[in-house]
Amino acid sequence: MTIYHVPDMLIDPVEKVNFILYENYQSSEKNRVLFTQNVISFVMDGEKEIFLPEAGVKIRNGLALIGLANCLMSERKPSDQSPYKALLVFFDNAFLSGFMVKYRHMIDIKNFKDKSVGAIKFDKYLELYSNFIIENLASTRKILSQRMKELKVEELLLYLLQHYPAEFRVFFNKNSNINAIRFKSIIEYNRLKNLRMDELAFLCHMSLSTFKRHFKKYYRISPRQWFLQERMNHAKNLLEQGKRPSEIYRQAGYATLSNFLKAYKNFFKTTSDQI
Repeated sequence: MTIYHVPDMLIDPVEKVNFILYENYQSSEKNRVLFTQNVISFVMDGEKEIFLPEAGVKIRNGLALIGLANCLMSERKPSDQSPYKALLVFFDNAFLSGFMVKYRHMIDIKNFKDKSVGAIKFDKYLELYSNFIIENLASTRKILSQRMKELKVEELLLYLLQHYPAEFRVFFNKNSNINAIRFKSIIEYNRLKNLRMDELAFLCHMSLSTFKRHFKKYYRISPRQWFLQERMNHAKNLLEQGKRPSEIYRQAGYATLSNFLKAYKNFFKTTSDQI
């Protein structure tokens, strides 16, 4: 009994986002597939059929959206002479979580309904998007760096969220960790507010000790270090734009100018006349 771990078996190394131009010269029936990343499959030539515990879908000339899952999957060639072809777009849960936090104002995560698979027919944008990525993958002079790939996946997710919100909800599953997204949304929204740790814990419906434990789990750093970095980098950007310390200290989350200046000097190892 063969279980195909995807995208692990298709690419090495596996990055947080991956583009793969996939071809299958032999039609396959109900292969056992374990997706270790979320996937958007652009079915270009042929037909894909996906079987999940409580859902199933057939895709031809369109997209299949699948979260982390075990599924049975069939791929059928368009003809005896032509292979099955698909553009596969993979992204891990950390990338998805970051996207959902960034665009939290567009996402209703309170009343989401768990879905297993989504299907979308090609529109003009999706055709142009897939053609651009395929041309880049096929070219000997690739123009997409890893950072640009991440931006292209973000672009695709944002388009799907705006134009196909019902289908996009496939990514609102248990594997995308809705609790983590809610937690991060509260943190990101209040990152420059002058709130104490116990106040943030209250907003997260947690005790202070539980809040700190969750923060370290999701951010891999202590709350104090993370908030200091965020506030100092924000202040630095404002100062570089020509703002004065007296104009921006509250925007950086400080109640007094003197506390801000002291924190800034200690963080960047600088002096007053350099601010």
